[in-house]
Amino acid sequence: MFKSILIGHLTFLLLIKIYGQDSICYKSKFQWKAMICYNFPLSKFAKKGITDNFISYHDNSISWQILSFNYFFSKHLGIDASFQLAGSTKNSYDVNGDLANDLAPKYSQFYVTVPFTLWSNNSDPPLVAFNKANIGIIYRLESGKINFYPKLSVGITSFSTFSAEAYLKEKNTNNVFHLLFKPNKSSVQENFTISASTDFGYKIAKNLLLFLDLNASVFKPNFSYSQTTTNLFTGTSTTENYNYEKPISSIGIGMGIIFEIDRIKRIKLLGNK
Repeated sequence: MFKSILIGHLTFLLLIKIYGQDSICYKSKFQWKAMICYNFPLSKFAKKGITDNFISYHDNSISWQILSFNYFFSKHLGIDASFQLAGSTKNSYDVNGDLANDLAPKYSQFYVTVPFTLWSNNSDPPLVAFNKANIGIIYRLESGKINFYPKLSVGITSFSTFSAEAYLKEKNTNNVFHLLFKPNKSSVQENFTISASTDFGYKIAKNLLLFLDLNASVFKPNFSYSQTTTNLFTGTSTTENYNYEKPISSIGIGMGIIFEIDRIKRIKLLGNK
């Protein structure tokens, strides 16, 4: 699916190159962009297991992009740089309610004596599910009020992973079990990401556009969780591993504004008045 979207973007770029008109006026060298976007998965990150509750990344999210700049070094080509914060559509840190449902099938003969405790190298869980930083090549086609800005980017998708522990008491016995969940890497996972997107803009003022953004991205996580279960009565323990290594692709639909800055010289002249 992601390959099809990527091929579509490349085809669109080729058509623009063939049919773009030289008579179109391109004034701005710099653009600032702000956007809100809803992201949904093509392939799901969540494994529907206990360890999903200890990872800040979620498949469905709402993201805010307030640090995004375009610099055009030629009539059609430019550099795009952006930073995006994404919040989860569910409260991932109210873990005890979620874990009660996840633990029930496997540990129905137990009850929780001490609720789950989360911790990481960070003092507190982050307020965002994940963030993305991208840089890439942008192409522009401007014709009157209708503008198109396809781009290809590379970057980093980062999110947090937490360790966790809890104590379970087996019903009708003296057995108390300690559950410990730990990621095999640091508390912040950083993943190389490839993205493709197109902005469809409509000019509502001289230097202001409203736009619709369609984007797709893919990254491949490479970490795992270990679950160590220790019987505190007998001292025996067992270990299970949960791997997160499948490529994750997603699509986003966003809306926002683009503010154009004509030329640096113009800004300097205005500043001298």
